[in-house]
Amino acid sequence: MIYCCAFNAPKPVGTIYLTGDDDYLHSISKNKTTHPQGETPVLSFAAEELKQYFSGKLQVFKTPIRFTSSEFREKCWSCLREIKYGSTISYKDQAILVGGPNYARAVAGANNKNLIPIMIPCHRVIGSDGSLVGFGWGLEIKQYLLDLEKSGIK
Repeated sequence: MIYCCAFNAPKPVGTIYLTGDDDYLHSISKNKTTHPQGETPVLSFAAEELKQYFSGKLQVFKTPIRFTSSEFREKCWSCLREIKYGSTISYKDQAILVGGPNYARAVAGANNKNLIPIMIPCHRVIGSDGSLVGFGWGLEIKQYLLDLEKSGIK
């Protein structure tokens, strides 16, 4: 059974909703889901990791996650997990890593479908010119997450 629980992140992020089952986290969303409210050990663990992340004490997530999509999207999301805390890469750089420089738009589309933002850090992907572009929760939150990570590097 899949359950949902709310997590109150600092502003500007605000309330986010975690969904998952007994074994895996399935999504992190700004939108409340129709899944029943409840906690599982995985959701509790994910919430604790997010608490540590937002306090600047966690750089690598260990919450077990499940994502199922096309092979290309999964390759893009796996690539996102390799971007180090406090670092960024461009969509073009990510495209080169997953298939070729002409895949930048496809990579952006795959990142947009990421159901587990923050833990699968699509916020770490920026424009080739260093500009903030593309983040489903808005550029203000993307900038906040990047600033949080830069301040957390010791």
